[in-house]
Amino acid sequence: MNNIKESIRQINTNLMSTKKRSNVVAFMSIGNLQPQRTVVANMAVMYGQAKKKTLIIDTDFSENIFLDTFKVESKVGLLDYLEKQNIDMQEIIVKIPGQNVSIIPSGSDEKNNTEFLRA
Repeated sequence: MNNIKESIRQINTNLMSTKKRSNVVAFMSIGNLQPQRTVVANMAVMYGQAKKKTLIIDTDFSENIFLDTFKVESKVGLLDYLEKQNIDMQEIIVKIPGQNVSIIPSGSDEKNNTEFLRA
């Protein structure tokens, strides 16, 4: 857990020291994803508590880890939005109760449609 806290501090320090400010922070990872997901979830909550609107866009089509992390449910997500013409963007955004954080989950569990999206 200390490694995660230190990682968050380091990321935050680097973000604050850049001359060009941005409203977007993006994380990409391959391999063992659990530590990276923990960092992303913790940073989202941290920024949410700092009154920053925070949106996590989950593109791991093999599982919806952030729904489990925040104990929320959704039947649709990014994949459903991309594949189906009749879904509005607002339908796929899941607000986390009590936080200033929202998630766009990866989408449906229809694995046969997502094989080409997974590494």
